[in-house]
Amino acid sequence: MSEFPGKSQYSDAELEAFKEMFKKDRRPTREELENFVVTQEHWDTALALYRRDRQWMIEAAAKSRDKATSYRGFKVGASAMGIEPNLSPNEPVLYYSGNFKYSPGEVKGEDKRCAERNVLDAAKGRAKVIVALVAVSKETHTGDPIKAHDILHPCKDCRDMFRKHLAEGFMREDSIICNVNDAGKEIKIEERTLKDLLDLYSDDT
Repeated sequence: MSEFPGKSQYSDAELEAFKEMFKKDRRPTREELENFVVTQEHWDTALALYRRDRQWMIEAAAKSRDKATSYRGFKVGASAMGIEPNLSPNEPVLYYSGNFKYSPGEVKGEDKRCAERNVLDAAKGRAKVIVALVAVSKETHTGDPIKAHDILHPCKDCRDMFRKHLAEGFMREDSIICNVNDAGKEIKIEERTLKDLLDLYSDDT
């Protein structure tokens, strides 16, 4: 096989270093994902990083919201922190997305492309578990009955999705759900565990 002109030959150690450098950009295999065990160190470290970087995640979600598509201008952005195989405990991975709906009409379940569903779909197949999910909107209600006054809560379809992910182990009861409203000068934030959110909406089922 011919080489590019002037291309240097790498030692085994250099090649291994390159592999390590790009490993975090590689999608884990199904086997790696299934066999990976999230230790308490992984979880505690990721939570600590979320606490440290929550404001940055809020801003990232807000930028994703600005790129969202809604025929009626109802825009939500989300960011999520997940733990992936092949990475050290202090390397949780972040995912981002906004909602999209191009035309009127009722949409339910997986066809309803809320920001929360889109960001978790982006993490699915990569992350073993979601540590935290941040959603940002200037809205206060979805049109569905919600138990919030100043901040948009996840809609029932998203709450049902959370229950499914909880049963699968993709989310945990102590995964953090952070909902933010940045419509006014004062940013309003509600943060609770997934368990607390689902307990609040226990009458869903």
